[in-house]
Amino acid sequence: VARKEKRQMNNNESTSYVFSEESNHEKRPASWVVSIVICFLISFAIWIYVANISTQDFEKTFSLIDIRIEGGELLAERSNMSVINIEESKVSVTVSGLRSDVSKLTADDFSAYIDVRDITEAGRHSLDVYIDLPESVSLVSRTPESVNVSVDMIKEAEVEVRVKLAAYNVDLSY
Repeated sequence: VARKEKRQMNNNESTSYVFSEESNHEKRPASWVVSIVICFLISFAIWIYVANISTQDFEKTFSLIDIRIEGGELLAERSNMSVINIEESKVSVTVSGLRSDVSKLTADDFSAYIDVRDITEAGRHSLDVYIDLPESVSLVSRTPESVNVSVDMIKEAEVEVRVKLAAYNVDLSY
């Protein structure tokens, strides 16, 4: 708070300002409060705009995406083999892109697969996991990057099955 004082100095009149804290504060006008509220709203709007600005720095991870097997029919035709086990059946994918694009995505927008068509012998094989992405995002990482699959020969055999039900009376026509 500034208070104006007049002092007599060497017969020359001068004005000086003395700063002191007094309990007599001047009341601020209502327009001052309105200005503060408007500034707050403008800063909040700018913050929202900057948060949604189109940058490639936004990343998000999508989990529990099913891994499908591609080329199983070709493997069976060409090599008479089939996939009998896959150790990991789900993958997590981290993507980056525009915040507005990434925030609209769900795990259903991604497709993960392994390709077994080039396998030529039975046994355990480590295969890369491939991800089909929407065009608006890019792949940052996937976990796992590869999975182990077991492949074995397809065999057919005819086996006679005899059913013996000791505790039941069953008509022989069945």
